[in-house]
Amino acid sequence: SAASFPIVAPALEGEYELRFFLNNGYTFAGRSPVLLVADLPVVSISGVMVTEGDAGDSEAVVEVRLSHAAGWPVSVPWSTRDVEAVSGLDYTAGSGVVEFAPGETLREVRIAVHGDVGLEVNERLAVDLSAATGGTLGVASAYVTILNDDSSTATVTATPGLVSPGSVVTASVSGGPGYRTDWVGLYA
Repeated sequence: SAASFPIVAPALEGEYELRFFLNNGYTFAGRSPVLLVADLPVVSISGVMVTEGDAGDSEAVVEVRLSHAAGWPVSVPWSTRDVEAVSGLDYTAGSGVVEFAPGETLREVRIAVHGDVGLEVNERLAVDLSAATGGTLGVASAYVTILNDDSSTATVTATPGLVSPGSVVTASVSGGPGYRTDWVGLYA
């Protein structure tokens, strides 16, 4: 027969084994492989900003860190996700596994960011971590912010140029990118 039940791990770090005894006595019947009780490192990711450039690809380097070195391998899957940035257009989508050898605390995920000459807002993509092995998840998502480096050739005019308080002014924009969310504000 088979049975499963929870056992609370000891408070002290070390190597342990589970032992099975028969019929409420001391007749030894089996043992588990070594159970390591240890302070698991916390895996976290941090965001980064990268300038897009006008052509070709630049590289966003995202750091993945352990809170402290472990004496065993630690791994964590990662994947990119669109926020405002669009994979294939603004960056190359990716996924994989970050692997820390015993003693390592820093690894990097590299993401290709595509340059262009179109005026646009700064855009973000997310890099998400999931299901760490040999450690626990801390900060599991971070943003890569793609900084727009293109300038505007837009011209803004107000007609008429001299008005009395409460009058209507017509704002005109030409040469702008034409995004649905473009807007004009009145400032003192």
